[in-house]
Amino acid sequence: MRWIGEHIYDLIIRFRNYVYFLHIDPSTSTKVIVIEADGKLGTNTVAGERGLTGPKGDKGDKGIQGIQGIQGIQGVKGDTGDKGDAGAKGDTGSAGAKGDQGIQGIQGVKGDQGEPGKDGTDGTNGINGAKGATGATGSQGNTGATGPQFPVSISGARDTFITRIDVDTKGGCATFSLNDKTSFKLALCVESESR
Repeated sequence: MRWIGEHIYDLIIRFRNYVYFLHIDPSTSTKVIVIEADGKLGTNTVAGERGLTGPKGDKGDKGIQGIQGIQGIQGVKGDTGDKGDAGAKGDTGSAGAKGDQGIQGIQGVKGDQGEPGKDGTDGTNGINGAKGATGATGSQGNTGATGPQFPVSISGARDTFITRIDVDTKGGCATFSLNDKTSFKLALCVESESR
């Protein structure tokens, strides 16, 4: 690093390593630089000329290596801690989701014109099935009772449920729609209602 010009710092400066002064001009001054006990530099008047440096002494023999210390005794294992208290009871779980609505009941047979149709009989409850919705209103008839939910297995396949029944009285068949998006038809024997 090169410095151009003169740099004067009004600061306290400390060096952590050796300090060298280069290009020192000879002087007739009787003051010398001294080091105080706290490491600070100072000046002092020369008391006399410095004697010649004596010859460097020979390097001493290497010391004997110390004996390795004995390993300390292993500490005693501490006692097992006491069993902690039981945790607090967890919060009650949220209520289960509402069950699906039951399958709509089969529409009642159309009554003779002019007279009201008879009330349909209540369908039997399916095994563990949810309560069906109220049946659709027949022509000039009262609302059918709640239909049951019947499990259906076709050709040994997995159980499914009837979601809709469409009756064709003229064609003599009924179409059963299932909740797995399939359907099948059954032939019907439709008799006129005696009065």
